[in-house]
Amino acid sequence: MILSENFTVLQFEGVDMRWWKILKNAKISGKAKGKGSSFDASKIKINIDDKDDCCEEFWKTIQEFKNEHIIVFKVMGDEMFDTENFKNTTFDGIGHMYYEGDTLVMPMSSNKPCSDSRSLFSLIEDIYFDIIESGYKESDFVSVVDKEWKKFGHYVKGNMYPFLPKHYGQATLIQVNEWPKLVGKFLEEYNDLWRKYEACEELKG
Repeated sequence: MILSENFTVLQFEGVDMRWWKILKNAKISGKAKGKGSSFDASKIKINIDDKDDCCEEFWKTIQEFKNEHIIVFKVMGDEMFDTENFKNTTFDGIGHMYYEGDTLVMPMSSNKPCSDSRSLFSLIEDIYFDIIESGYKESDFVSVVDKEWKKFGHYVKGNMYPFLPKHYGQATLIQVNEWPKLVGKFLEEYNDLWRKYEACEELKG
């Protein structure tokens, strides 16, 4: 930090800022002893907040969320952006398990963590509401009993949206029931993600 003789301009890491803006955020400790005491720059601590800190932290969090729920993310992404093709795909008769071999994307840094976080959160939010609005509920009270599902057992709990019975032609009842559990976990943990999103003011810009 370079302090000019007339105290009007401070240079901090190559950026010129007026002294009153710096002192506004400065934490000053100690007192001058006597009229002729010299100025001690070591007594000033500059506190400059990085507005992207919150976004960077959330960017890491949301990438981890995406990886943890990668199967739900990819299933619903395909259904939302290519609905007709999704319905006509066979998925080799194993439904959601068709996606189990997909490679996870390692979390990476971003030059625009705020805008990237908002974009990814918007997509995850769309997936969340798409599932909710399509009637998915992990509850015995809304169990879907469908004749086509009966070959998998007495009944299948919950709404299997967006999958159809034909998508699980080669699957067992245990494998079929994995999908509602994956969706239930996604819905539950989305709420925590949403709270973290709301807590980051910079994401609302």
